[in-house]
Amino acid sequence: MFYFTAKPVVVKGKQKTYKVVDHPGGAGILAVRGEEILLVEQFRPAVGKTILEIPAGIIDPGETPLAAAQRELLEETGFTAGKWSSLGKVYATPGYSSETIHLFLAEELHPGEQQLDDGEDIAVRTVAISDFLRLLETDQVHDAKTVIAFLRYILRQGWDSGA
Repeated sequence: MFYFTAKPVVVKGKQKTYKVVDHPGGAGILAVRGEEILLVEQFRPAVGKTILEIPAGIIDPGETPLAAAQRELLEETGFTAGKWSSLGKVYATPGYSSETIHLFLAEELHPGEQQLDDGEDIAVRTVAISDFLRLLETDQVHDAKTVIAFLRYILRQGWDSGA
């Protein structure tokens, strides 16, 4: 699924070779229900912690980013959404990975049952938007895709910093 590739690049007239992680890309979903957002809590072995983040996952071969987002929202939270819109895309770690994460806003949510993959242990958390802002202010959210999706959402809502 992921593999390192040697990528030759010309830098200042000299050929250099970089090792990069080739990644199929992912989709992340900011699911909004009224004044609340749905988040997931799961253990992430790479950082050795349970973290709070938006639902997200890898885009399967032949799948569109939107189809992946719809699938991941259902699998991880049990919810489906009647309204979808793009929040753009981000490069997860462009210094060494080709991973592009497509961010989506999901609204008009309908509850159902989680459809977790084997080995997944994901808890769904509903958080008021105002409480999520406090979590950000107090450095309790560390997942980049979650912070960026939320920032793009509040900017879309017309939030003005007053600057």
